[in-house]
Amino acid sequence: FVLRPNAGKHSIRDSVPLGYFLKYLGFANTTREAKKLLLLTDVLIDGRKVKDVKCPVGFMDSIVVGQKAFRCLFGNKGRIIFIEVNDSDKKICKVLNKVKVKGGKTQLNLSDGRNILSEDDVKVGDSLLLELPSQKIVKRLQFKEGASIVLIGGKYGGVVGKLTKILDDHIFFKDEEGAEFSTLKDYAFVVGGENPELKIKIK
Repeated sequence: FVLRPNAGKHSIRDSVPLGYFLKYLGFANTTREAKKLLLLTDVLIDGRKVKDVKCPVGFMDSIVVGQKAFRCLFGNKGRIIFIEVNDSDKKICKVLNKVKVKGGKTQLNLSDGRNILSEDDVKVGDSLLLELPSQKIVKRLQFKEGASIVLIGGKYGGVVGKLTKILDDHIFFKDEEGAEFSTLKDYAFVVGGENPELKIKIK
């Protein structure tokens, strides 16, 4: 049968079940083997143990199996891919919304479903470099011209580039070959300033 991810922090369209990840990376051949692996081995998503093969894995999630660590990304045409990394103790999340709460703090609603409190002047569209699993904000990554971005939707999904101009609800960006394109602002996911803060490519 086809394994489907549970409803959760990622949409079903933009995620895969943990069991698929384990089979795709060769840790298991069948769903039964994947279930057994989860019982016998510590498998972490964003620093927390997971035992359910249907747990959703989505963009920017860190997955650790034994001594190996991976990051979930969008590859060519927005397909979900996994790359091996050595910085799985950190994660980048995009700020989708913010709400004022008691005590003068601001609740930030992030791209992976988590909500955190902040006193900083973080804007919607910015990204945050987080420490895992504590959720401590390591760095604010501003949505501005010159930022390093990954496109997370549209026909340029998965493209890594540099933000060159913001115009209303559209942006202009240059890919790694220097060609310039335009797409919707909502598709831009900031991953750094001059350079990405985390490994986001296979090489």
